[in-house]
Amino acid sequence: MEIFLGFLAIVVAGVYIWFGIFEVPAHHIGILYKRFSFNGATRDPVAFRNEAGYQPTLKMSGWRYADPIFYRHEIHPWARVEGDKIGYVIANVGHGLRPGQKTAEYKEVYGRFEDIRKFILENGQKGIQRLVLPPGTFLPIHPVGFTIATLAKVFGVMSDLDLVEKQVARTLSYKDFGFTKEDFELTTISNQKMGIVTCLDGSPLPPDAVACRIGEFGDVARKEAELDNPKILKTELWDTRKDKEHELGQKLLEYVLRSNNNLHENFQNPAAFFENGGKMGPQFYPLASGNYAINKKLFSVKIVDIVTVAPGEALVISAGLGLPAFDITDAVFKYGAIVRPGHHGVWYNALSQGQYLINTEVLQIHRAQTNLLTLFFSPNRSSDHGLDKELKSITALSKNNISMTLDVDALAVVPSESASMVIASFGSMHGFIKDFMAARMLGFATKAVRDSNAEDLLDNQETFRAKLKDEMRKELMLFSVELEDIIIQEVIGDSEYMTVRKNRTIAEASKETLKVEKEAEEKRAEKEEATARANRKKDVVNAQTEIQIREDMATARKKEALGEAEYIEKTLQALAGALGQENAMVIQAIAKLAESKHPIVPEAYVAGSGNGSSASPFALLIPMLKDLARGTKDGAKTSEPSEPLSLETKEGATKKI
Repeated sequence: MEIFLGFLAIVVAGVYIWFGIFEVPAHHIGILYKRFSFNGATRDPVAFRNEAGYQPTLKMSGWRYADPIFYRHEIHPWARVEGDKIGYVIANVGHGLRPGQKTAEYKEVYGRFEDIRKFILENGQKGIQRLVLPPGTFLPIHPVGFTIATLAKVFGVMSDLDLVEKQVARTLSYKDFGFTKEDFELTTISNQKMGIVTCLDGSPLPPDAVACRIGEFGDVARKEAELDNPKILKTELWDTRKDKEHELGQKLLEYVLRSNNNLHENFQNPAAFFENGGKMGPQFYPLASGNYAINKKLFSVKIVDIVTVAPGEALVISAGLGLPAFDITDAVFKYGAIVRPGHHGVWYNALSQGQYLINTEVLQIHRAQTNLLTLFFSPNRSSDHGLDKELKSITALSKNNISMTLDVDALAVVPSESASMVIASFGSMHGFIKDFMAARMLGFATKAVRDSNAEDLLDNQETFRAKLKDEMRKELMLFSVELEDIIIQEVIGDSEYMTVRKNRTIAEASKETLKVEKEAEEKRAEKEEATARANRKKDVVNAQTEIQIREDMATARKKEALGEAEYIEKTLQALAGALGQENAMVIQAIAKLAESKHPIVPEAYVAGSGNGSSASPFALLIPMLKDLARGTKDGAKTSEPSEPLSLETKEGATKKI
């Protein structure tokens, strides 16, 4: 009997143990539910004091044992988050949320919620946790203490009867916990974009703050003190210290705009965000382009374009938060307060060409044109910048009560270092154009028109332009704005006056035309007369030249004839001596006839024969006189014979003449 009872006890014990052994598969967890306890039942989903109910200890994969009388076990899978999504943790245990609190506080010691006991010991709170599970999370999390909501599935043991029914029916989803599909998406900011962040939970902002900057502006004050050493004295003239202020402000501007989002991993570490002083409301620094696992129940992110400053622009920042306002221009600039970057007011230093991460919902930005700014005071023209689209032509009465209309162009330049002064005074470039330049231009132009007659305005536009330009330049110098030029495009009077002026102009033009034509006719007549005189003078000169030539020829012929006469005379004298007086007289008579240009020439002369008879002297001279007569008739100059004339005497001797 004892042996039987012992065997029975062993069998019963074996069966008891057998029913208490269970296996936990890989990537699963086992939890125990205590059926009864001497400590009573717990009021919480998890019994942390050994009460009846779900126990906090997780059974990991493998063979496990639990007393089958006191416990029953359940097997649940690990919580899994998809690779490109985030998951939310909802705590079913812990302290309740404070009034107004939307999400449960998170501490670094909570880890990824794997240890439920530590969560309770560190005063964890119920509700949606501020830390989200990043993409690809795969963890053993207590399914009763925490509900894990993902886009694909909800992990955990539901306690609400409606949720239990849905879970059993496999219709339970993230929608039953107030989530939307977008809540599980990563926050993606593309290139050329930025994210404006607003914290939806936490401690409220101070009454005088419009946004939360981690560390507030204490670090800015320390940086300013470091840069302002040696201190720039306000007792110095502004023109002397403005370059120092610009250099200091530029460094301070870069420091203030440099993001400190790395302190809380770009809003992905809620514990660090709140530990460093994060507050509810707009955040000072935006997010740069990238992908972020951000709790959308804690932070909202608005995607906007990055701030781009184009060439020829300056960006002036006006801050409604920061260190107390301290006007660095003192009493020199009386139209608005100019402060250093990081202070409350219009920052002295403007941003030049580039791209910047600036929360435009916290800091006001004003664009100022720093290239040549052309303004058309005309209803029919407008520049590309559009600042002059509301400008009209200037109309005023002249001194003689003629309505005059002026179309004027103004060319100005706003230097980058002067842009803050313009914005501080007028709030925007549009205000500067409308409330200042247009008003001043209208005032000066109207006064100039009233002080002048219509005729003077129309005929002396350059004088009017120079006066208007001088007045406008003086006004713009108050804001360190440079006026390049004033151009008068058109000045016209009323239609009746312009008609009268036109008719008068036409009449004067006609009169002038007649005068010009008369002068042209007179000049033409003078020219023709001068041409005729020149032609006559030429003929006179030619005639005089011809006369002179003829006189010269006559003189030459006269001299030639005198030479021939002298030669003949001498020849005759020689002949007279040789031939005798009687024959010489005959020859002389013939010479006289030759001088009278009568061509009388003997035909032949026969010399004496060999019988010694003498020949006639007349016949002896026939060849000589024939040559002489021929030469005279031809008008050629008679030259002396190449050989002397030979005469034969009675004695038979030959005598050369």
